[in-house]
Parts: sequence; structure tokens; C-alpha cells
Amino acid sequence: MGVRSHAMSTAPVSMAPHLAALRRCWHPVAYEHEVTERPRSATLLGEPLALWRDSQGVAHAFRDVCSHRGTALSLGRVAGEMLFQEEFGFTREAR
Repeated sequence: MGVRSHAMSTAPVSMAPHLAALRRCWHPVAYEHEVTERPRSATLLGEPLALWRDSQGVAHAFRDVCSHRGTALSLGRVAGEMLFQEEFGFTREAR
């Protein structure tokens, strides 16, 4: 499964020096059948992720935090190529 990863933050090495090398590697976070058009949460190296598929079936991984209010993006819904956080109307485009 190919996954497009967007908006993935990398904590400064000073905050987690033991994870610095691991952040440069690929890691499985879900089985292919678990990533659907309904967003779900996952955690990788202590970082929350929102996993979802767009209307074309492409899998995506975003940092699971709405930059507007700090709520979980995985609580939102997919609309076409966008992950939509309904409570505040915040969207993240899959690019």
C-alpha cells in the first residue's frame, strides 16, 4: 500500500534524541483494509496520526491534530480529496 504522508511533524532531536534515527524510516501503522474513507487514529513513535483514504482510494497520513483548535482530525470525515473536521469546518487537502 502506498501512503502519502503530509504535515508530519518531526519533534526536535533535543526533545526525543533516541527517536531521531527511527523517524527517518518507514513504519507500518495499520493494515491496508483498516485504512478507509472513514478517518482513524494511530500512533507512531509517540506521535498521533490520522489515517484515511481519499475518493480515489489513495491512503494518507496526517498528524492527528487540528491546527485550529487542537482536536483530533481523525474525528472528522472525508469529502472528496479533503479531510474535514466538522466541529470547526477545518479542512486538510491531500497534496
